[in-house]
Amino acid sequence: MGADLAVPTLFCPFPSRVSEHAEEADGHTLDWLSEQNLLSAHDFDHFRDYRCGWLAARAYPNADLDRLLLASDWIGWLCALDNHCDESGLGARPAQLTRVLARLGEILLSPKPQAASHDGPLEAGLADLLQRMSAWSSPGWRSEFVRDVDIFFDALVWESGIHAQGTTPSPEEYLEMRPRSSAMDHCVDLIALIEGIEAPAALRASAPFELLRSKAINVVCWANDLVSLERELDSGVPQNLVIVVQHARGCSLDEAQQVVVGMHDAEVRSFVDVQAQATADAPLDEGTEAYLLGLRCWMRGNLEWSHETARYSVGSWHDHEQLPNRTQNRRHV
Repeated sequence: MGADLAVPTLFCPFPSRVSEHAEEADGHTLDWLSEQNLLSAHDFDHFRDYRCGWLAARAYPNADLDRLLLASDWIGWLCALDNHCDESGLGARPAQLTRVLARLGEILLSPKPQAASHDGPLEAGLADLLQRMSAWSSPGWRSEFVRDVDIFFDALVWESGIHAQGTTPSPEEYLEMRPRSSAMDHCVDLIALIEGIEAPAALRASAPFELLRSKAINVVCWANDLVSLERELDSGVPQNLVIVVQHARGCSLDEAQQVVVGMHDAEVRSFVDVQAQATADAPLDEGTEAYLLGLRCWMRGNLEWSHETARYSVGSWHDHEQLPNRTQNRRHV
C-alpha cells in the first residue's frame, strides 16, 4: 500500500483488567502448540509475538490458572487454523476447506472427542482442547458451544467463497456474517466456562441480555476490522467492514473508515445505555454481573491486545478511554 492510513481513535470507556497469570499462560500456549505440532521452527517466532496468553488474560481476567491455560490454548488453536487457511490456500478454496472443516466438525460433535491416526495436528489439537473442556462443562453449555463453533466453521466457508470469487459482500450480508466468522460467538460462550460462572438461563435468553451480547461482539468485530484494514488492503481480501462500506457508498477509504469508527463508537455507547436500562430496576445476581463484566473485558481487552500483539501494528494510544489502531495482519481472534 502507499501512505499509511490515518490512525482512528476508538471509544472504549471500560477499565483495563488482566490476569496475574498472563505470562504463564502465554508461555504455556507456545509449548502446547509445539507439542501438538502446530508450529514449525519458523512459526514459533511469529507465535511468540502474537501473545495469545495475553489476549486470554485480558478477556478472562478472573479465571483460575488451569482454565486460563485452556482459553489461551484455544485462542492459539484458532490462530493456527487461521494461519493454516492462509498458508495452504484454503482461505480461497471453499470446497477443500469444507472437507477440512467437516472432519473438525465430526470431532467437535463427538461426545468423546478423539483424533484418529490419520488426522493431522489441527484435528489432534481440537480433540485435546475439547477433552479438557469436558472437565468443567455441563451438557447445556457444551451444546451451545458446539453450535456456535459449527456456525463459525460454516462462516469460514462463506469467507472462502467471497475470497475465491473476488467479490465484495453487501453491508447487510457482511454485518450478518462477520460475527459468525470472527469466532466471537463461541469465545463469548467461554466466559461462563473459563471464569466458572453461571448466569440464569432465563436471563440469558432475555432480549436485553441477547442484545448486550450482540453489541459486544459487534464492537470486537468492527474494532478488529479497523485494526486489520491495512493488511487486508495489501492482500486484496474484501472481507473488512471499511472496504464493504467504501464499495457500497462509492466513497473514499478515509470516509469509509470514519463511518466504521462512528459505528463502533455508537455501538459501545449503546451497550452502555442498554446495560444501564437492563440493570436499573433490580440488583443483578453474581453470575449475571460476572458475565456482563466478561463482555466488557472482551471489548477492552481486544483493543489492548491489538496494541501489544505482532498480529497487528498499532500506534501509541492517547488515554485510557480511546485507543488508535493500525494493522499489519489478519483479523480472526
